[in-house]
Amino acid sequence: MDKRPQRAFDPKWLLFPLLITACGPTEIDRLVCCGIGPADHQSILFLMESGHVPALIDSASLRSILLPAEFDHAFDPLSSKANAGSDLAWARLMKYGHIDVLYDTLGFTAELILIDSLSCWDRDYRFQLRTYDDSHEVIDTLTYAMWSSCLKRWCSGIAYENLLVDRQWHDSITERFSISVEGRFSKIE
Repeated sequence: MDKRPQRAFDPKWLLFPLLITACGPTEIDRLVCCGIGPADHQSILFLMESGHVPALIDSASLRSILLPAEFDHAFDPLSSKANAGSDLAWARLMKYGHIDVLYDTLGFTAELILIDSLSCWDRDYRFQLRTYDDSHEVIDTLTYAMWSSCLKRWCSGIAYENLLVDRQWHDSITERFSISVEGRFSKIE
């Protein structure tokens, strides 16, 4: 028979699960749309206008991240009259960039992609979270964060390590999405 003294149950241990639950999921990424105050290095405008996202320009890189319909128009030009003379200024209609891989699980990866539209000649930055299968085919797409002066819509994105994503709109509406084991986004009501 064991003669060691028995420890009494310590009620403080009941707080441990509560603390773990209260802390919530751990953030792995944050992209902010609408902060005011000092420069925010996690903001859409800082990321876009500081030159930290080089545009993908070669067809192999673009083909690996875009949907077929997007790739068909990836090199479409857009023209406008220059201020002086009759010369035309040419630019690509869309600019794409690969930001980061946020999730890499068994069966799929989730990657953050930039889509910068020049169609309205103002800030129109959209960051999409796209899931890809093992063959790097797109499974699903979710607008993660955006700054669209054209649409007058702005939202921030937050990704958590437990396959949850929050999208916070400028009008204080927050939407939460989960990513299934198949790589599909589902809105949590």
